[in-house]
Amino acid sequence: MNKKVVLAYVVEIFTQWTTHFVAFSHLHDLKAPLYQPVILSCDEIISAQVGAEKNMKALEKLTSDKNQKCNLIESTEFWTTLKTIVDDIDPICYEMNINQSDSTHPDQVLLTFAGVYLHFNCHPNCALATRMKKHIEMWWNALDQPMFVFALILNPYQHLNHIGDQASANVFTLNTLLTQVSCL
Repeated sequence: MNKKVVLAYVVEIFTQWTTHFVAFSHLHDLKAPLYQPVILSCDEIISAQVGAEKNMKALEKLTSDKNQKCNLIESTEFWTTLKTIVDDIDPICYEMNINQSDSTHPDQVLLTFAGVYLHFNCHPNCALATRMKKHIEMWWNALDQPMFVFALILNPYQHLNHIGDQASANVFTLNTLLTQVSCL
């Protein structure tokens, strides 16, 4: 009897956000191994990279290029900005990976949206915070909101714990929402 075996190559689901997060996070982890040699021996690195180039124009271009790269690695602003980017992409990656799972519950979707919104709500860059909150609100408005809210309320571990006073969640508003959800 001729048995055939089907093999599958299983990998994690990587979104663009996750790919960027992993790349930036690993680069940030390499700060010390990159920073120390540049500080201690930038001239040696440049001469090793330039090598025995004879053409004066090419030699100047290579030297300038290597100086720029060394200056970038020495730059505190570069590493600070990179850390901010890693910190901002991290909650987005969690949201994307949780929400693309087949076993995600509607209340988890609501909580992930809220988590990312709260992250950007207290972000030090006001312009970025405003843009991200508008995008999150746009995505949230496109969803069937009452279903997600009721999934959170009906979760035996959550109930109304995450619903703030400003939501005006009382018996009447919740009854109206429940009627809307049940009519769908």
